[in-house]
Amino acid sequence: MQFSRTSVLYFSPTGGTRHVAEIMAQELGVKDIYDITVNCYGLTFEKDELVVFCFPVYSGRVPPPMIERMKMIDSHGAHALLIAVFGNRAIDDALIEMGDLAFQRGFNVVGGMQVIAPHSLNHSVAAGRPDAADREKIHEFFTRFNAKDNTRAVTMPGSRPYRKYVPVPVRAFPGRDCMLCCTCAKECPAGAIEGPKAMKISKCIGCMRCVYVCPMDNRQIPAPIRKATEASVKAVASGRKEVEYWL
Repeated sequence: MQFSRTSVLYFSPTGGTRHVAEIMAQELGVKDIYDITVNCYGLTFEKDELVVFCFPVYSGRVPPPMIERMKMIDSHGAHALLIAVFGNRAIDDALIEMGDLAFQRGFNVVGGMQVIAPHSLNHSVAAGRPDAADREKIHEFFTRFNAKDNTRAVTMPGSRPYRKYVPVPVRAFPGRDCMLCCTCAKECPAGAIEGPKAMKISKCIGCMRCVYVCPMDNRQIPAPIRKATEASVKAVASGRKEVEYWL
């Protein structure tokens, strides 16, 4: 099927998923790319359109804010490709959960893929990914997608009930030199930061968006916790994982 329009949407707190989304857009030759990390204002699609959803995997699941973004999107029967981006551990039940979310919004899921990007809590893990080999596999995915019946529904990998979602127990805090600009509060995907020095711990998903957007590089994880977290991530995300796809 020749789609009337193709759009790429991404939820990317620290830029890794955005980079993957840009690669998807390049492969598809499209310019309609939407950042839904912080806000999603009632996007609407039609049944002859293709929507590519790029999202990070947290604890083997879809991040809670991405679930909320999906509730604000109307499909009218549009087709969806699901791209799960993970930091070299595993996607677990993220793709099947995202497939269920897309189905509930009326999308026809026609393919999925897992892509590796640097881990948000230890950038040395999967550094440089997606690399040339990954790009080759991504290109293969789209070549095969374009050659098949691209309107046929595809089942995503994973299990139901989904694995338990356990938020990352790592928080970043402002330092003494905080300029009180409130960029972190404005950019927090979960709405956990109520001011530069006020945070609802229970809402924080540990995405490190606040660290990523701080213009003064002032918001950080306390050093002992950061070092322990980096070691823990390296232990569970060792060995090279590969791009896989489902068509």
